[in-house]
Amino acid sequence: MTVLSEPDQAKGAYAVEVRVAYGTPVKIPQGPAQGFVVGSEITGR
Repeated sequence: MTVLSEPDQAKGAYAVEVRVAYGTPVKIPQGPAQGFVVGSEITGR
């Protein structure tokens, strides 16, 4: 699973990219959903 954050509109890319194996919990690093954990409750694994 990939979580992208810190969009850079000038470059048309994201400054931060976090990749983890599917099913591994990952925390949203910033923004309105900061601290939200995407885990098995969301992915089903």
